[in-house]
Amino acid sequence: MAKKKYILLLADDNAIDIEMLSRSLKKLHSEFEKATTGEEVLELIKKRNFDCIIINYMMPDYTGLKLIQNIRSQQIITPIIVITGFGDETLAVKMIRAGAQDYIPKDKIKNDPELLYRSVINAIKLKNTENEREYYQNFYNNAPIGFYTTTLTDGTFIKANPALVKFLGIEFNDLKNIKSTDLYVNPLKRKQFIQMMEQHGEIMDFEAHIQLPTTKEEKWVLMTGKLCRGLCQRQGKCLANCPGFSCVEGAVIDITEKKKLQLELEKYRELETESLKKIHKSIQSRLKNYGVA
Repeated sequence: MAKKKYILLLADDNAIDIEMLSRSLKKLHSEFEKATTGEEVLELIKKRNFDCIIINYMMPDYTGLKLIQNIRSQQIITPIIVITGFGDETLAVKMIRAGAQDYIPKDKIKNDPELLYRSVINAIKLKNTENEREYYQNFYNNAPIGFYTTTLTDGTFIKANPALVKFLGIEFNDLKNIKSTDLYVNPLKRKQFIQMMEQHGEIMDFEAHIQLPTTKEEKWVLMTGKLCRGLCQRQGKCLANCPGFSCVEGAVIDITEKKKLQLELEKYRELETESLKKIHKSIQSRLKNYGVA
């Protein structure tokens, strides 16, 4: 597999410093665009997507702070690393608050040639992680099926997505007042769910007959679940309301209409069977009259 080539923007009006920055990033498989003014930076980011932007704090037409604020005001989320000829902790805090991922004095790069390389790699990885987290969060929030996290034993809701809340016919604030154990029409079915989860650690296509908490309407659902072994099992609570012990994460699909059709079909099959039995009995009776049976 070909190694990813990173596209970096180096912005500094000092040619010697640009060369130093380029050398310190030699280890990184990358392509460089270079700029000597803040305006050039702003023009380049309109034309091209960069994996990381490295800017000198003092540009001829912009300070690093003003340039970062301008970039972020355009909803550009590319990681930004600020390079400066002097160290200033107060200024560093301002840079980070404005949207920079790092703030590095040039003398530190001279003393540790790989410092900038490590900073760029970390900034890109962090942004990729944030993008991935945002993708899955959007999927969770917008999925047409219900997702849930509950405690294993009593079914207390820890988390649910909008689709599940809508299906249950409640508000998010109502989740704390209901338990999934209370939804089962047959409590023995919930015990079966718990036993299977404890035995196997996960469950697929578990069919359950439930009653909605507000309308009391009965529904049929198909459930999947997996025993959560998240942070709470190793190093503390993973969610604000995490109980710190075994809970279940899974999905719920409404199969009510499908189940109604199945039950109706079964009913007709039973009637059909009874009719066939009657016909069979009638034929046997008639055959007896002819001394055949």
